Amino acid sequence: MIAVIKEIIKVFGIKKFFECICLGLLSGVLNFFFIRCISFILSINRDDNFYVLSPDYLWLLILVLTLYIWSRRYLAIEVITTSQKVLWKFRIHIINSVLKSTFLEIKNKIPKVQTGLLNDVNVLTEISFLFVNLITSFILSLACLIFIIQVSFKLFLITVVVSIVGVYLHLFNEKTNTNFLALARENEISFVDYVNKILNGFKEIHIDPKKGFLILEKRIISVKDRSFFFNTKANIGFLNSQIIGQILFYIFIAFLLVKISFLIGIKSSELISVVFVLIYFLNSIQSLVGLLPTFAKAKVTLLNLKILEKELSQSNFNNLICDKKMKKDDFFNLEVKELVVGYSNDVAKYEIGPFNWSLNKNEVVFIQGANGSGKTTFVNSLLGLSEVFSGSIYLNNQIVSSSNFPLYKSSFSVVFSDSFIFDELLWFERYDLKQFNEYLKLFEIEDKVTIDSDNIINSALLSTGQKKRLSLVLNLLENNPIIILDEWAADQDPYFKKKFYTEILSILKNEGFSIIAITHDNEYFDYCDRIFKIETGIIMELQNTKYH
Repeated sequence: MIAVIKEIIKVFGIKKFFECICLGLLSGVLNFFFIRCISFILSINRDDNFYVLSPDYLWLLILVLTLYIWSRRYLAIEVITTSQKVLWKFRIHIINSVLKSTFLEIKNKIPKVQTGLLNDVNVLTEISFLFVNLITSFILSLACLIFIIQVSFKLFLITVVVSIVGVYLHLFNEKTNTNFLALARENEISFVDYVNKILNGFKEIHIDPKKGFLILEKRIISVKDRSFFFNTKANIGFLNSQIIGQILFYIFIAFLLVKISFLIGIKSSELISVVFVLIYFLNSIQSLVGLLPTFAKAKVTLLNLKILEKELSQSNFNNLICDKKMKKDDFFNLEVKELVVGYSNDVAKYEIGPFNWSLNKNEVVFIQGANGSGKTTFVNSLLGLSEVFSGSIYLNNQIVSSSNFPLYKSSFSVVFSDSFIFDELLWFERYDLKQFNEYLKLFEIEDKVTIDSDNIINSALLSTGQKKRLSLVLNLLENNPIIILDEWAADQDPYFKKKFYTEILSILKNEGFSIIAITHDNEYFDYCDRIFKIETGIIMELQNTKYH
């Protein structure tokens, strides 16, 4: 409990937290004072004869009731808006940390990130709201204890009728408020969709982090604004319905006290006891008990969030956006010397190499090897997607280091074997529509791909192989000098596979691209400039008949 309260203070800020505490205390005290006012008014009835209420007492009662309603509503609005702000503050903070991390740093944290974004922060904001109810319920419970000796059950049925009316009034606008929540839910789905785009396409974002930040800035921020509006609107709508029900409920109680009790000859003390104990005390105790499981859940949630924040804070945050991308004309050669690469964790280490290898401008290079020989691991090491234990990488005869790594990554466009297609052209500020259509025609998918006015690509009709073609087309539009294809042709039908090797590779080479292709298609090995084989962690160059 104490740990949860400390975290709530941290989330709200000391000033806002104590403001809410004071409002909660004020609300509880005013509610208590309202009961005392009623008790006092009824106490001036002598000998069961109704006493004409003084205007001063009436105005005092109205003042106390008005202050209570104001404090309760103001407190609830503060908590609703603050909770929504806290929710999105946590989410944007986590996404920013993810985008600034490298693929190696984030790949094993994806489930934790999703849980933190979609579940944990919601629980944290929920408990922030319930904590205020805890304060108010506690104050009311203490007030109830003062009057508990006056409990009477004679007017129980009348009180139940009043309660039913109050519940009906509370639910009167439920449909409207539920519609707002439905709209907010649609935005939550959009948010989850964009998060999955970032996480599933993180290899591509690792190569070009600008893609991820554009999704954040141009999509997630707008989703945040809409979700904030609809959630706030819905919750305030529920709050207003609750307040209207409470107002009418208190009017009903006052009517009972000043009229019905006189007409049916029931003592005022009995009426006060029943109304107060059954409505305030029982509801307050139920609220207090009902909060206990939520606080227990919050404790676990806070622990998970702290672990996630600690892990993300340990990232190097060096996945930076490159201000200036490398153009095709600027690329001359890529070379690795004595490169030892692989993967490692706390219990095991896998490494292959050393590799000595090079790629020259406008070359088409094939890499072959048996499954598990290390082809993908080697290529991933060029991209920073697998660990480099020793050796060096050179771009244009300059060693690649942390200082020029963003520029180095900007020279690549990659179609992974499990490539993810970003269906929005956010990072193509001025993409060449004519070139795009020519590529679609070259790859024979022009009749199955459309782009709407918001630059959203509709590719629902594409097969797996055709989606690979679209992915390559989008990578070609980036106009980066080096294209990497990880078994790209494996999902193509025999006709198009032949067209790719015998026609398309030559076209791309003439356009200035340098191509690295991992492939098992032995029958097309003649259609490259050089071919390498990786076997038992060693790379060797093979002879081939160069096409013309």
